[in-house]
Amino acid sequence: MEVSPLEDNPESFHSPRVDVLVHRGPKVFTIGLLSLLLSGCSLVGLILALLAMAWGGNDLEAMNDGRIDREGYSLTVAGRILGIVGLIFSCFSVLYWVFFIVLFATGAALAPRP
Repeated sequence: MEVSPLEDNPESFHSPRVDVLVHRGPKVFTIGLLSLLLSGCSLVGLILALLAMAWGGNDLEAMNDGRIDREGYSLTVAGRILGIVGLIFSCFSVLYWVFFIVLFATGAALAPRP
């Protein structure tokens, strides 16, 4: 009976741990980047930013507890930071549009009528 190289040397075969979940680093990073890019569209950027912050926070907590693979740690942190920046820009966008609408409404109400 011939023995395969993997059976002969189990250290040469890398198998992922079964008890640890796979990280969502690329997803969190992509959602965070989209929240930053779409922050001018107030509602879309706001939703994506909150999603990136929530997913990133949950994944980082699970990584620190050892429930999720730590391989995507840097992408998760970067995505969460992009989500925070996207949230700030989205809030400024919302304030801008509220200010613009209020200014337009008051200007139309105070305009002289012929």
